[in-house]
Amino acid sequence: HAMAEALLLGASLARLAVASERRPLGEREARRRGRIVPATLTAVACLLAGASLTAHRRGSGAGAPRGFAAAAGDNAPEPEEEFSAEELAPEPPPPEPRPPPRYRLQMGAGTEVYGEATVQAMGLVGEQAPKSWMFGWNRRWQKLFLKRWQPLASFRLSNAGMGAGLRLSRELMAEKSGNGADGTGLDLHTETEFVQEWPEDAPPGSSQQEEPDLPFPSLRQSVELVAGPRVQAKYLNMSLPFAVLLGAALGTEEGAAPNDGSLFKQVGPLEVYARLTTPGIREMRGVAWAVELADTWAGLVRASVQRPWAGRLRSLGGANPGGEGQWSLEHSRTHGAIPLPKRLAKGGAAISEAFGRLLDGVAPDSGDEPSAAVIPSTRLRADSDGGAAALSLQSSESAFGGSGWDGMVEANRKGWGARLRLTGGSARGTLGQPQYTVTGQAGWRESLKFLHQFKWGFSDGQGVWVTVRPSEKGPPRVSAGLEVR
Repeated sequence: HAMAEALLLGASLARLAVASERRPLGEREARRRGRIVPATLTAVACLLAGASLTAHRRGSGAGAPRGFAAAAGDNAPEPEEEFSAEELAPEPPPPEPRPPPRYRLQMGAGTEVYGEATVQAMGLVGEQAPKSWMFGWNRRWQKLFLKRWQPLASFRLSNAGMGAGLRLSRELMAEKSGNGADGTGLDLHTETEFVQEWPEDAPPGSSQQEEPDLPFPSLRQSVELVAGPRVQAKYLNMSLPFAVLLGAALGTEEGAAPNDGSLFKQVGPLEVYARLTTPGIREMRGVAWAVELADTWAGLVRASVQRPWAGRLRSLGGANPGGEGQWSLEHSRTHGAIPLPKRLAKGGAAISEAFGRLLDGVAPDSGDEPSAAVIPSTRLRADSDGGAAALSLQSSESAFGGSGWDGMVEANRKGWGARLRLTGGSARGTLGQPQYTVTGQAGWRESLKFLHQFKWGFSDGQGVWVTVRPSEKGPPRVSAGLEVR
């Protein structure tokens, strides 16, 4: 619009200039001036229009003719807005929502006549259904089957599947324990187990419309031989506080290696395994429940109650009614890291570098300024025995497998104790980590008794250690241990 108005203005000025000639001109001179004057005025008008448009684009309307500004109207660009550095900075990402607390619930009841029943559930607070659940039942008969075998029946139902089993146990020693095959002598167990797993749900967003097929059930037959402390004392002239179990199993599906530290070998369809077990039979004769609540900010809260049958129901306990009732309430939490002074951080870094050069020949990179922190943890417990309180401190380096230290102080109704552990090297090193631990315990108004342990361990649990503990009379007792996998 501005360009069109400038052209019209130039043409009008040219006509006025031609008409204002005061003296008559010749025909040739008149034609020459008629061509030059209009062209000159038109060029001047175009330059003025371009300058006006440039001024509008730069956001400055001062000095521009009103006609050009009016012709531009609403199509003229707005002046650029200036922003501060804070406004130009990127917005921080929104904070991630805190995950809901996790819960874990266990309930059970047991009688001599009807056996034991347990219920377990795990999930997130706020959800309608638990993520996993399980119902189990088992019963052990005191009366022998075929005058030699003691039966034990079990049943399990969960969100993953169901299973049932029948176990027959027999004592092989002539000296009977009085409780049947309880793992203290030489016992033989044979068990038949049936397992049916449920089909897995299709992942979210998949195009699978048909229901998945039900997997085939599996059948497993096992035979185990248990040598307990009584048979160890009779034939080996020594007694250990645990029993040795040797077993073999044959099943329709290949079994997975257990993660409980036991020895396991798959020989074709046959499974051969060995592990250590605790002798004795632990049966529930009463009611019990336990609940556990874990939150990322509040920590971990545990509560449990165990009560024997009382009143008219006391006869359900049989020969062993269940003893006395017990209860406990515990809270534990790991707090945020607390930075340490720079002098302590430099000293810890120097010690870590020395251990690194000694063990692996390579010291950790110390290009940046060293920094260190301590991570505190607290534990409070109230129970039927009186309760306890504990405070633990751990260096940030040892929490990630490096050189460092950790300690703990605990007090209860009977007395108090403390522990300090120093760790060198790195958990990722090829030569392992040396550790020194000193533990002190004492009753109230009694002197401390110290226990010292020197250990050289690896990240997979293997290691060798020497323990020096005090004795009531005479020199301290020295014991050594070795674990090789």
